[in-house]
Amino acid sequence: MCVRVCMHACTRAYMCVNNRAWQLAVEDLDKLLHIDSCHADAYFYRAQAYAELKLWDQSLADFSAAIHLNPRNSKAFYYRGCLLRKCA
Repeated sequence: MCVRVCMHACTRAYMCVNNRAWQLAVEDLDKLLHIDSCHADAYFYRAQAYAELKLWDQSLADFSAAIHLNPRNSKAFYYRGCLLRKCA
């Protein structure tokens, strides 16, 4: 059951990101991260959604979490750097 809910939230969240439905993406990614708090991609995509919603602090925190969980995610480093530069 938990795996099915996780997969559904993940799939729906990615569709929301691709369709630029940022608030819906955040809501689905919140659900996914409540189930699996170590899902690096969920943090990455939620960070993107937060950035699009101009929620800079939340975006920065999620990019940092994505990097912590997956230090090989070069896009997370790049976008976090862009965000830090924007907010400086």
